[in-house]
Amino acid sequence: MSHPDRQRQIGTAAVLSLTALVVLGWGCSGDPAGQGNGCQSTSPDVTINARDNNTFDPPSPTISATEIVCWQNFGTASHTVTSDPSLPAPPDSTWNLNATLNSNTVVSRAFSTVGDYPYHCTFHPGMQGTIFVR
Repeated sequence: MSHPDRQRQIGTAAVLSLTALVVLGWGCSGDPAGQGNGCQSTSPDVTINARDNNTFDPPSPTISATEIVCWQNFGTASHTVTSDPSLPAPPDSTWNLNATLNSNTVVSRAFSTVGDYPYHCTFHPGMQGTIFVR
């Protein structure tokens, strides 16, 4: 079994066992051409594309608690998905994400606690968004 397949299995099992206070993240392979096909394998509720024009699309979706967001690279430039240490602090203290999003990588995260979760790309100032969990 390849490393990405094992991570997907682990991620799927973990999502099924989430409680109201657990937030989980994992990475796995995406499409090596950066065409944004990698999130399909994680069955997310929302897919966010990191684009070469230095935007997240959509940047700020609204989801329900326990839904999964997947970020994927839809281009050739590298990006990050990095949680913001904003004030006030996000409602879940485990919102601590700093993952490089190359053209062959996706990052998925389940959100279980209602609140606002800001994030940004450390490589590109102004490339930011917020996950609104309602």
